Amino acid sequence: MNKKLAYTTISYFLCRTLFIGITFSILIKEAKQDSWISVLLAFILGFIPIFLIQYIASYKPTLSLKDKYQELFPYTNKLLILFTVIGIFLLTTLSFWNLCNLITSQFLNKTPKIVVGISFLIPILLILSKNEKVIPRVSTILFYLSFFLFIISFCGLVFQFELDNFTPSMLYFPIKPIIAYIGFQIFPIFLILFFPNSEIQNSIKKGYILSSIILFIQILLIIGVLGVELATIYQYPEFHILKRAYQGVLTYRLENALSIQWIFDIFIYCVVSLKGCNQLLHFEKGIKMSFLPIGMTFLSAHLFKDNIIANTLINKYLYYLVPLFFTIIILLLVFKIFMKKRSKTPIYSKVENKEK
Repeated sequence: MNKKLAYTTISYFLCRTLFIGITFSILIKEAKQDSWISVLLAFILGFIPIFLIQYIASYKPTLSLKDKYQELFPYTNKLLILFTVIGIFLLTTLSFWNLCNLITSQFLNKTPKIVVGISFLIPILLILSKNEKVIPRVSTILFYLSFFLFIISFCGLVFQFELDNFTPSMLYFPIKPIIAYIGFQIFPIFLILFFPNSEIQNSIKKGYILSSIILFIQILLIIGVLGVELATIYQYPEFHILKRAYQGVLTYRLENALSIQWIFDIFIYCVVSLKGCNQLLHFEKGIKMSFLPIGMTFLSAHLFKDNIIANTLINKYLYYLVPLFFTIIILLLVFKIFMKKRSKTPIYSKVENKEK
């Protein structure tokens, strides 16, 4: 297995998981036809958290996030671990709810969400029961399938692209979609730190750039093909746009197969986050391993009574609570690493610096 490629694919999926139904919904409502500009600005600003995450990964790269917590915070590591697990678990539950809601609303409208959730719970438990090498391998395989489906979708939609759907330009770039994109699409790459490996540091930036390019193309296609009005009406315009690909040329309901690429994103994210939370809580073996996945499945099935409550929570609160959560954790780690490296600087080098 090519470790560099494997961890690049994990970073790629982590950066894409919350886009469908969540991030794009905020983008299209706030920035409308200028959503692509907001994404470009968020992409540039996103290198700040990416570099900070790389800085954390470079500190003793053979250590997992749990080990770094224990070393850097000898007295408060249990409190920080609990804070991290709660935040990541709730975000994972939201993502899993989004996956089940996508399937029940677009594919199986008569199937209860709990049934859909259990069908995904089985492979998640199977992967979690294996060692850490399984997740990178599964991620690599699903990446090739996802990229193949993206190419097919792109070829079927590019000829329906209309530049008129991007006019008139608003020349106004609200801060909310930029914050939402950074919070939902960039900060989750922090979860790559669960894997102790020296190859992670270089894979973070590659996965981030690759996912950003493909997401940017998909945003252009959604707006350019559907237009702002339709993209705003649909709950999952990322799915409905696929109905236009090869319409009248190939078999009916081809969008069902093409949309699997979005399911891969959320599935890999859930596996990585649950694996990491189990590591932090020492739930890696035995029946304890299933506590969080089962809890996520049943909680996601009863999380919201309807989509109005979900959209209100996401659009009014989560778009800044999620980046705030990750910012606190990342800055704490960066500060402690910086202070630890500084304290280990030899005394004679400090004296030489003062003389210079």
